[in-house]
Amino acid sequence: MNGPKRAQASAEFLFVLAISIVVITGIVLLAQQQINSVQMQKDASDTQNALLDLSSAAREVYAQGEGSRKLVFIRLPGNYEPEGSSVGNKSIQIRAAGTDYVSLENFNVRGYLPAASGSHWVWVVSEGNRVRIGLAMMELNKNRIYLIMDQNSTEGASFTIKNVWVQNISVGTVTAWNNPDVLMSGVPSSFGLDTNSSIQINVQFTALPASHGFYYGEIALNAYDSNDSAETTIVPVTVQVIAEGEVMPTEDLMGPIITLMYQEPSPAVKYQPLAIFVTASDELTGNNSVMGCEIDADQADNWSVMLPLDGAYDAPIETSLHNFTAGFALGSHNIRARCWDSENNTGPLAYYFFNVSEEDQLGPIVVNTYHSAYPTTLSNISVGGIATDEFTGESDIYGCRVRVNSGPWFDAVAGDGAWDSPTENFSYNVGQLPVGSHNVYFQCNDTVGNLGAIYNDSFNVVDVDLMLVLDRSGSMAWMVTNAS
Repeated sequence: MNGPKRAQASAEFLFVLAISIVVITGIVLLAQQQINSVQMQKDASDTQNALLDLSSAAREVYAQGEGSRKLVFIRLPGNYEPEGSSVGNKSIQIRAAGTDYVSLENFNVRGYLPAASGSHWVWVVSEGNRVRIGLAMMELNKNRIYLIMDQNSTEGASFTIKNVWVQNISVGTVTAWNNPDVLMSGVPSSFGLDTNSSIQINVQFTALPASHGFYYGEIALNAYDSNDSAETTIVPVTVQVIAEGEVMPTEDLMGPIITLMYQEPSPAVKYQPLAIFVTASDELTGNNSVMGCEIDADQADNWSVMLPLDGAYDAPIETSLHNFTAGFALGSHNIRARCWDSENNTGPLAYYFFNVSEEDQLGPIVVNTYHSAYPTTLSNISVGGIATDEFTGESDIYGCRVRVNSGPWFDAVAGDGAWDSPTENFSYNVGQLPVGSHNVYFQCNDTVGNLGAIYNDSFNVVDVDLMLVLDRSGSMAWMVTNAS
């Protein structure tokens, strides 16, 4: 008699074990799918943030003028494809996982993006009429030629080209100068440069007696190496010829020029106060005192008067301040500013671009959930899980909440008593529940305010009848019957 019962018990045990293995395997697969999905979202977010940060920095230094530079920190995901990423033709392109992320600019950009995924510091440098991003083949000490000369005279101008590439380069030149009244010479048709070597180009201009006014052209520098990497840099050329007896105007008819704009803090924090500083100079446009500046954000035409940093507008060079107390939302933003002098001349608009981005933009995920085993109508049911932000930004878990069926949300309790790490065990004591199927929902958020998705667990509560049984020995015991 005992044999069949034992065999039946063994079979039931194996059946339960098999079902448990299937359930656990399903949970593991679902968790892995969730992790992979979150990782893809994070990779896409990193790529978009890198592109926004590079584009914002390029627009900022371009607006500030030649010589302005900014060091930008970017994180390129593991699926970054350097061979499909580029800087040039007025665009910045980053390819990741077969998708092209592109930012179009209204000015020329050149350079090379990092050759591998991971974290990088990238220089963004204004070269006057263009912006260099990352590595470049050539570095010029002057990015344009501007010469003022008299009629019937000869003048020279020079600039230096340095090879800053990782190997030797060859450079060919193409000169575009169709001005018969002003002759230009001295540009070699080609030359080679070893790594870290330089060459000085001496350009000669001869203004003939009939010349007068402005003359324009350019010098194209086409560099390439033995691996067919190539780069083209354009040097604009402007020559102004002054006629005999001509007197240059000295009256102050121009407003101050904004030479520098910057922010504090950097990077900007979402919806937190942001101070913008503007430095303006009237030294080259009349040398009168700067008398005021005003500022506008995101083309809103809501101009605000700025305050002098030193307390008074009384010098040709002044730095002004405006605090945007409400801060800015996530994304790319632009600032416009202009200043005027004591002669009431308003200078040109200056633009400043910045990006508000959060490295952590995704909420925590719940990688495991549980409930009390074999819950009955008499069970004190507890539910919980494991929340982690390790895959979605690595911020600390701020808290989790629990909802049973369609009831209200309740705060869960951290397993170790404190929410202070990127991965936390949490639990909530539900208490007793009626017979039937029940759904429990979990949701967690991190310390930077990202709310995660809602996860759920379900289980059945069975009915239990209790009967007090008195056996022959006179002792009492609990007998569980009608269990279903």
